Amino acid sequence: MTDYYCAYCSELVGDDDEAVSCDLCSKWQHRICDTGITKRHYNQAMRGKKELIFTCCACKENEMEDSGAAQQPEQMEGVAHSTMIDASEELPPLPSITFNLEFSLGTLTSTDTTAADTTGVEPDDNYDNTENTNTENEPDNAPAYFDLSRDGPTLVQIIVEDPLPDAPLTDTIIEDGEIRYEVVEEGTERQKKKLVSSDGYTYVQKQKPTARSVQWRCSVRRQNLRCYACVNQQGDIFTAGTVKHCHPADGLASKRVTLNRDIRREAVRDVHQPAGTIVEGLMQDVNQQGDFNLPKPSTRARNVNRARAQYRP
Repeated sequence: MTDYYCAYCSELVGDDDEAVSCDLCSKWQHRICDTGITKRHYNQAMRGKKELIFTCCACKENEMEDSGAAQQPEQMEGVAHSTMIDASEELPPLPSITFNLEFSLGTLTSTDTTAADTTGVEPDDNYDNTENTNTENEPDNAPAYFDLSRDGPTLVQIIVEDPLPDAPLTDTIIEDGEIRYEVVEEGTERQKKKLVSSDGYTYVQKQKPTARSVQWRCSVRRQNLRCYACVNQQGDIFTAGTVKHCHPADGLASKRVTLNRDIRREAVRDVHQPAGTIVEGLMQDVNQQGDFNLPKPSTRARNVNRARAQYRP
């Protein structure tokens, strides 16, 4: 049995491989080895539905070399013919052009140069204009003269603007105002007391109050954020602890606590009134124009329904 090798990859062409035979040299070449034949066309040719005309890669290279060698002499012959000039042809004579230019470089004395620098552009009244008069009376065919002398240096005035002075720095230190505290009854969700400060923080009771003092801790106690700021109350005197808050303040903290308390009271007082009506009316009374970070009415409406759920018949 004769073995056939691919003309492109030099690998053995097996019985199950897809290969085509060259029409010129009868060498075999795998279909996937740069033949340009798709699988669909190959299958159609195998069924006899289509005829394949194929030339292997080696024969293609030989054809390209032969065509290049044949074209090279023809190109060289064309170049030689294109550069040949028939000696019998007479070229037209070139036109004769005569240039007659005379340059006169006028010399300036040191006195004239000094006068030109000091007097500027305007000439003196005693300036002799004879040369200009003679030039105007010359005929048209007279030789032209060009004065290539240069004037003195041009004075350029540089304008320098003084920058505006910086505004003076103020040495006024704005001191923090006195922090005021307010105890809101039924301020928490469980209707307990809640302490609200004027700087935007809220507190709840840390432990059971005694006869002499009450300990308040910050109401921010979430899973990923716990604030340990405290306030000590003795009568009407509130003293902040040394631990600072670890979260930003809320400028509407007092309004939020008051609004939640009023919503719960109104929800219990009239259990048949729509929750949206209660929230809308109270928010218009509490909030003012220019307030930002307002509470969502939908959240407040859920608080209304939660507060009066046990009072509904």
